[in-house]
Amino acid sequence: PEPGNDNGVRSISSSLKPDSHTIHTLEWLREIGKKQVGEASYKMAIYSMQQKDWNKAKKLIVEAVAMEPINLQYLKYAIHIAYHQHDYKMAEIYLLNVLNIRGKSLENKPMEKANLLDDLAIIYKAQERLYEARKVIRKSLSISKENRENQSPKFVERLFRLADLNMRLGDYGEAVLEMEQAIQILEKNPNKSSEQEIAKAYHNIGEIYRFQKYYSNAQ
Repeated sequence: PEPGNDNGVRSISSSLKPDSHTIHTLEWLREIGKKQVGEASYKMAIYSMQQKDWNKAKKLIVEAVAMEPINLQYLKYAIHIAYHQHDYKMAEIYLLNVLNIRGKSLENKPMEKANLLDDLAIIYKAQERLYEARKVIRKSLSISKENRENQSPKFVERLFRLADLNMRLGDYGEAVLEMEQAIQILEKNPNKSSEQEIAKAYHNIGEIYRFQKYYSNAQ
């Protein structure tokens, strides 16, 4: 016999024969209920963040996403909370979901895609997946170049991130080239932090030369 397959269950089952209109109403109520739970969990997660209760915030935002898996606002905060809690794998999954959901719509917003790829590179780096991070940041830079955004502060930031990854991976020549390119852009388009960023870049280049024993270049 099947579990629960007794006369009482059979009598209840026989009495629950809703018509198509009732089923439609029940489905509607079910969907509304999920949205309400998702919204409540999301708002409570934001409040928990404000109260610095990150464990509770994480639990609540996971609940919110479970109710509405394609809600981009929920996913945005889920990524932020997961990253803050050092749950980089979860942050990666949520971010990949965002990229998948947005899909072709990002073709018309290439720089938004580049920004999302920047975030993915940061998450990969946090997991010590440096080769994957480098591949993604190169894609982000490529998008910037294709859209004539190769003189912007954001482009410079990407160059420095790529240089940092190359330094960590031991590709010092590439890192120097990227920092020199960043310096050229900063000198042509100075901003409030240009001097500090240029000084830091020159310092890093000098350290690379010293490490490789190119002392004349380091000076």
